[in-house]
Amino acid sequence: MLKPSKLDQITATLAMFILVSSPSVKVFYSSTLINISALVLLLFVYFRNMQEVVALRFNRKIFSYYLISVLLFFSYLLFGKNSLQDFEGIFRYIYLLTSLYLVASLDKYILHKQLIWGIVAWGLLIGVLKLVNLLNYSGAGQTYLTVGLPMGAGLTGALMTFAYTKESVLSRRRLLSLVAIIVIMSALLISRGRSNILYPAVVFIITLGCNFFFNKKERLKYAVIMIFTAIMTIFSLGALMSNNEYKSINRLTESVGNVEEEARYAKWVRSIQLISENPFGYGVDSCYELIGNYPHNIFIEITLSFGVIIFILFLVFVTGFFRAFTNVFSKIPLEPGLITVGAIAIYFFLSWNTSFDLGTAYIPLSLMLLFIRKKKANGYEK
Repeated sequence: MLKPSKLDQITATLAMFILVSSPSVKVFYSSTLINISALVLLLFVYFRNMQEVVALRFNRKIFSYYLISVLLFFSYLLFGKNSLQDFEGIFRYIYLLTSLYLVASLDKYILHKQLIWGIVAWGLLIGVLKLVNLLNYSGAGQTYLTVGLPMGAGLTGALMTFAYTKESVLSRRRLLSLVAIIVIMSALLISRGRSNILYPAVVFIITLGCNFFFNKKERLKYAVIMIFTAIMTIFSLGALMSNNEYKSINRLTESVGNVEEEARYAKWVRSIQLISENPFGYGVDSCYELIGNYPHNIFIEITLSFGVIIFILFLVFVTGFFRAFTNVFSKIPLEPGLITVGAIAIYFFLSWNTSFDLGTAYIPLSLMLLFIRKKKANGYEK
């Protein structure tokens, strides 16, 4: 097997970065060309190395999965009772399926460590621009999507790099991560979104828990870190809640105990009722007709649109990802880059299950696929 060329590696990594960062890139240049450029770059690498890519048995297998997925999509689109048949919807889903296939096929060309630093640097840049009021955007939704989401991803990457890098405490890698953490946290605290702070913290705690349960050689060390983190979190929240400038903390504390007042909760309840009435699915994007919008949860949206069978297949994939993620912590020494890719994937996955739709889920799902493929390439058991 030939070693990937530098051109292919740079192109594939840049494409992956654009793929997962496209919503926030549009704050500077809003166009679907941003999304298309990521796909074009991936296709460029794919066709340059097509002979080698299709020679691999695994890639031939996932190509067959890709074709089956496309056929299923059009079947539900054409025959679904409440399918929304429009060009934009068709484009979004074909884009999703194609990008996932290309990422899974071209994983060896994507430099995951450079991708991580790209995500951290992008979150840091957005954070700096937010702090100095140089970002121009409109509407709360755009604020969350274009500004909050990449900062949360950058914060997750910086936290993981700072915590798990093998370098010394005063190394350049750790110091850069610390700077990113401080700047991004400062920007997030004056932003509106709650989950952009909450989810990186949740992901960090998940990794500590994985270390405690699966990393037997360093269990005591991570137990101490977990206790220290919990104490620091409690004291920090207490101090921050008294400052009215910190909008994200105030929104988080005000929302506790009032879940029923959230519009998405009503959508979840209605969606589950509809699923119980027809477990085989209502068709592509049927949620817009049935509940007025997407349900802000891709598990529910998949089941509502495509039925329980597709839901079960998706659940198998998600379960496989989380099993693979926990398995990484049982191998000593730990692989920081691999852990960080998985952690950022979890951050995006949590975000998509509370705020976004299935058609744009190529962001978390592509990172989850990349993690699974990189884990196998790093010599972990299947």
